[in-house]
Amino acid sequence: EFRTAWDTCLSAYSTAQAASKGMWFEICYQSGSDLDSFYFPGKPLPLGFGGADVDSVLENNANIAPTGDYIFAAASTTSA
Repeated sequence: EFRTAWDTCLSAYSTAQAASKGMWFEICYQSGSDLDSFYFPGKPLPLGFGGADVDSVLENNANIAPTGDYIFAAASTTSA
């Protein structure tokens, strides 16, 4: 399920790039009694493969390469 969602993100990024647009990401955090965020433009990278052992959990990494400066703002009210 996560791989499908990540592939959708990669596809959306490619579509945005073709239209000379970018993609922004949001990190939410609790600030006292408020929910705040910081946002940054970035490029999602293909999923990596962290490795696996016999009879263990399969691991991989999802990475985003920042492409500009971040900004602090109130948390968004929508989710993608």
